[in-house]
Amino acid sequence: LKEQIIDMANKVKDLLRITLTYYLSLNNDALSNTKNKSSEIIYAHNFLYKLILKEVAEITGEKASAEAQMLATIRALEKISDLTIITAEQINYIIVGNQEEPTI
Repeated sequence: LKEQIIDMANKVKDLLRITLTYYLSLNNDALSNTKNKSSEIIYAHNFLYKLILKEVAEITGEKASAEAQMLATIRALEKISDLTIITAEQINYIIVGNQEEPTI
């Protein structure tokens, strides 16, 4: 579970890097990279959320509290990726002059 959360965090970090590179280079191809990375993050979020909810349902006490904190962590990572995609779409609008269909 720890490795999967770290992997999700790394994907969010990559998404932020891609988006900032997109902004700095005005490279339109980077927009598709942001959408692909976002899909990976959404998948990881959904998988981890269900896995942790299942574990919380089976346990109580301190471990349940730790699991709830992990749920909050992956929810925050997913929210960061959502905001990053919105930023990428705004950058696309600045560069191209038209708005893509919302991905979120």
